[in-house]
Amino acid sequence: MYVKDKQQENYLNDKNLRLAMGILSISSHFAHLMTLALRRFNLTLPQFNVLRILAHYAPLPLPLYKITEEMIDKNSNTSRLIDKLEQKQFVIKQYSSNDRRVVNIYLTEIGKAKLMEASEHLELDFENKLTTSEKKETEKLLALLKSLKGEKE
Repeated sequence: MYVKDKQQENYLNDKNLRLAMGILSISSHFAHLMTLALRRFNLTLPQFNVLRILAHYAPLPLPLYKITEEMIDKNSNTSRLIDKLEQKQFVIKQYSSNDRRVVNIYLTEIGKAKLMEASEHLELDFENKLTTSEKKETEKLLALLKSLKGEKE
């Protein structure tokens, strides 16, 4: 028979920890759903993230270090991701003329088209999965998540 001790009971009742664990759980759930949805476009979630970052700044290039800073998963091997996207002709790498250590990354038209195609399908997928949320509820939740992360609107 399993018996809870008082220390374990206190640990499980901490609201902040439960909130953090709940956020991690739902994040993992959505990452899994997105990973499955992106397979049909021959993209991984980190590759999709790189394309979205580049599209946000397009037509300007981004240095590799800036992409790494913007990644959702800071532990991603951004150099390897860029190499894979370059093989697919979604990005172009160009060394800076001022500093050969700096690699600037450009989003190609092919990459932009792939991102748009995948984004449209993901939007439809998640629209169906999130139909229980009203638009105002979704906006409130987004604001709360930004607040928890320490970001301003």
